[in-house]
Amino acid sequence: MRACRQMYAHARLAAAAHEKEMMEATARIQAQRELATAQAQVAQRALIVAREKAAHEAKNEFMSLMCHEVRTPLNGCLASAEMLLETPLKVRARMANHWQYTLLINNTGH
Repeated sequence: MRACRQMYAHARLAAAAHEKEMMEATARIQAQRELATAQAQVAQRALIVAREKAAHEAKNEFMSLMCHEVRTPLNGCLASAEMLLETPLKVRARMANHWQYTLLINNTGH
C-alpha cells in the first residue's frame, strides 16, 4: 500500500511538473507571438514613415521646380512690361512695331 501511495504521489508530482512546463511553454509561445506582432507593427510604421518622407521630398522637389518654371517666364514678362512702360507715350504711338513688346510679353508667358 505504501508503494501505491508513493507511486500515486510521484505521478501527481510528475503531472504537476508537466502542467507547469506546459504553462511555461504556452507563456513563451504567447510572448513570442506578441513580440512578432510588435515587430511587425514597428516595421509597418517604419514603412509608412518612409513612404511619407518620400512623398514629402517629391512634393518639395516638385514645388521647387514649379516655382522656377513659373518665376523664369514671369521675370521675362515683368522686364518686357517694364521696357514698354519706360517707352514714352509719343514714341510708342509713333512706333510702327510697338506691338512687338506686347507680343514679347505674351510669348514669354507661354
